[in-house]
Amino acid sequence: MPSLIEELAAKLAWELNSWRSIEIRSHQEFASDNPNPGPREFQSSKNEYVYIETALGQRFFERDIVPSNIKGSLNREYSDGKLAAGFYRDKDFDAERDQVTIKHVFSNEEIGQTSRPEPFCYLYVGLEPLNNALKEAQHLGPGRHIGRECEKFLFVNVSNGSTPLDIIYWLDRETAIPLKVEYFRHAKTGPDGKPHALWAAKSLDIVQGHPIALKSASVSYVLTGPDEGKSATRNEIVVDRVEYDKEYPASTFWPQLTPEISVIDRVRSTNYFPPVKGGDQAKAQAGVPIRAEVPTSGLFSASGIMMMAGALVLTVILVRTRRGT
Repeated sequence: MPSLIEELAAKLAWELNSWRSIEIRSHQEFASDNPNPGPREFQSSKNEYVYIETALGQRFFERDIVPSNIKGSLNREYSDGKLAAGFYRDKDFDAERDQVTIKHVFSNEEIGQTSRPEPFCYLYVGLEPLNNALKEAQHLGPGRHIGRECEKFLFVNVSNGSTPLDIIYWLDRETAIPLKVEYFRHAKTGPDGKPHALWAAKSLDIVQGHPIALKSASVSYVLTGPDEGKSATRNEIVVDRVEYDKEYPASTFWPQLTPEISVIDRVRSTNYFPPVKGGDQAKAQAGVPIRAEVPTSGLFSASGIMMMAGALVLTVILVRTRRGT
């Protein structure tokens, strides 16, 4: 008879490996409790996310960040399963400073955290699939969330850039899906203390036979100073649509480029900069030509678009608002 961990791991393995593709469209409403935001810091935003992943390792992630007080940014991240590519636009400059960065690692996963949207990201611990990581976790016993029986597991020293985290996952006893995730990193916090951040499901739903939390929320707390323990940021998360096993052209997972876009190629150590407005062509540097495909169908259909060269990856600017450090 399988152990509890083996039983939950088997359910999680099925959840991560039973589909040919997954597409998640969601939106989030973010709010900061900082009463004195900086000039590039926003107190609220409405963000739209589109995420696609296939069993072949192809990935696409679009984040459209729409703050209440500044223009925000548009990020698109791509991976064809081998190399990654990413597009970034600062909306303060419209299309004038569009940039693509090429590197080996998808998005910002070099810090050791998966780059997938909530709640899908909680099927991972760092970059490790949860079903594999579960074997090294400490079982803390039962719990209960949104009226459902859970099992709590502690993961210690999870990679998160320069600051490792201890994380407690609350797994639904019936489906193994995470229903709550608590993060601890301050010296005073731990399993018996207050987390510095948490995510919690508000529902558990079934879509095409797959359990998923369509509604959830996250909160982070001030770690030091007179406001220690108070809310720093809040985020309401709604999954608008989930689809499994759709077919996508390969061009979905590689960006289209026009000659006006700068390319920073960290793989080949070459750059391309478009001609400077006003005719100073000498300042433009041509990069090494690379593979690029113009799709005839799918998310980014276009015809007559001139393609440039490369193998590209997004430098994602994640805007995080905090009180205290």
